[in-house]
Amino acid sequence: MHNKRLLKTLIGPAIALLTFAQPSHAINNDLTVYLWGAGISGNATLGSRDVPQQPVDIDFDDVLDDLEFGYQFHYEGVGEQWGLGVDYTYIKLGNTNDAGLSGQVESTLAELFGLYRASQALDILAGVRFVGLDMRLNDTAVIDAEGERDLTDFFAGARARLPISDSVLFVMRGDVGTGDSDLVWNALLGVDWHMSDSIALRGGYRWLDYDLEKDDAPLEAKLDLTLSGPFLGVGFQW
Repeated sequence: MHNKRLLKTLIGPAIALLTFAQPSHAINNDLTVYLWGAGISGNATLGSRDVPQQPVDIDFDDVLDDLEFGYQFHYEGVGEQWGLGVDYTYIKLGNTNDAGLSGQVESTLAELFGLYRASQALDILAGVRFVGLDMRLNDTAVIDAEGERDLTDFFAGARARLPISDSVLFVMRGDVGTGDSDLVWNALLGVDWHMSDSIALRGGYRWLDYDLEKDDAPLEAKLDLTLSGPFLGVGFQW
């Protein structure tokens, strides 16, 4: 239910604002369904001040082993110069060990952003990024624990689209933000191959880095984590 409410919160205002802002111009729609093979690396701690930071190193293969359900999509609607976009990732992981202890993690990563087309090659971006993590741990007898953590950050950046040929574009995007996080930065390098007027094949590599330090005695939380990996998707334009 939390997942569905967030989708409505992101998509509804985006479509309404885009239609209201540019009623006299045709809107170019672009929807990409993709897979981001992100691993996670860095350091994290959650607990007593006396507990040292722990290294985190999770390969995408490990994520696939525990994957129960997931989907990712990116939508943009752009008029003559202004546009709005939504990027959404939902992943549900689950695992049960030999002792009967089971864990489940639901992770949501979402962006709502506006863009200004400064030129055919350059877009200026600004928006809000949300990451949510719901965790549950239980066994058949004793343990039944759950918790959640949400971070919301505002970001600004730019995206360049450089033509390599009539049908191929080299894409670079970078942005930086803050809010609940001390610092979050995002970078992407990719290639768009427009196979036709309505279908494009997209691939590349993306980095997303979170820095967070909360000191609420006697507990503290520190994160210095980078999600990184290749992505591949199919885009549909109309």
